[in-house]
Amino acid sequence: MAPEVSIGGFAEEVFKSLPRADQRRWAAAYLRGLLVMPGRKVPQHLAVTVPDPHTATHSLRRFVNSSPWDWSAPREALACMAAEALPVQAWTIGAAVIPKRGSHSVGVHRRFDADAGRVRNCQMGVGLFLASHAWSLPVDWQIAIDRVWSGDAERRRRSRLPHGVVEQPLWAYALELIDRLAAARPADRTPVVAGACDPADVTQLAAALTRRGMDFLIQVSPGQPVVPLSGPDSGPLGAEQCLRRHGRRYPFPAMASSQPPAPRSALGSTLVRLPSGRHGVARARSVYRLWWQQGKSERATNRLWFTSLTGAGPGECLSLLRHLSVTRAAVRRLSEDFGLRDFEGRSYPGWHHHMTLVSAAYAYRCLAGATRRAEPA
Repeated sequence: MAPEVSIGGFAEEVFKSLPRADQRRWAAAYLRGLLVMPGRKVPQHLAVTVPDPHTATHSLRRFVNSSPWDWSAPREALACMAAEALPVQAWTIGAAVIPKRGSHSVGVHRRFDADAGRVRNCQMGVGLFLASHAWSLPVDWQIAIDRVWSGDAERRRRSRLPHGVVEQPLWAYALELIDRLAAARPADRTPVVAGACDPADVTQLAAALTRRGMDFLIQVSPGQPVVPLSGPDSGPLGAEQCLRRHGRRYPFPAMASSQPPAPRSALGSTLVRLPSGRHGVARARSVYRLWWQQGKSERATNRLWFTSLTGAGPGECLSLLRHLSVTRAAVRRLSEDFGLRDFEGRSYPGWHHHMTLVSAAYAYRCLAGATRRAEPA
């Protein structure tokens, strides 16, 4: 993004697919409000940036909740702008827990929030992020739907939930995002990086990505079932147990001087297959490399992940894994500074409109920062 691009110019480029001039005008106003107004990012606050705030509040609310515009084209434009401005190193999958008080907003259900350490009433957004160096920019979203919403015709009607959006495990929502990315960018072979999820979800996601010919790195739990490629064990073992029995130790790779490894850090690796079927028989042709990073102290948590990049060394894998931390930090900033949790509407289109605008605001701020860093002194 060129240094002289204004908020209005950026909005015009991202939202040029909107068919009406008034829609494009309100998209720019909403985006400007997200970027400059402190506090909660609700229409009555965002409208302060518009000459007539009283009427603008209604117009902004209508634009995000009920105006019939397609969010897929602005998201693709956002992804293209980000990919042109930044070297794409990975596509990461991130999750956003959005607390809600009532039960009428689309997709609201009870779910365990790992960050809060408790079950809460919330929406769950699954996002696709473009990862590059210190940046992780959201470029697509899906909202998770539970069985109550899937089977309640009246709820679906009130929230304008499309017929094809139904309850799925989180890995399947992530795969939808990846498939849309592959359809829009068929030549893209950038690896996908995903955080820890249930062992069954890891197995399903890895198998689906393998069938699509896509490289990936997925963080796994210590108990993730795997089958060692060699050795006396013929049945599945937990990932950590497998590495302790069959793993080869590696020296910790030289990293950036600002992030020196602790002396106790250690890495281990071995080749594995994923079990399938009722008796845990290994999948015949899919070979992956399982990695283990020992915690920096006796009480520290070990990290485990496996990847289709079987020839990649520890430095490359750790660099990819680091994008998950950057993505989690991006979700926190989106929540705290860009209004990700502040949408007051209840509809499915409104949720997607708001998430698209929030993503655009965050991308503008990050791309402007990346441009300033790239400028010569």
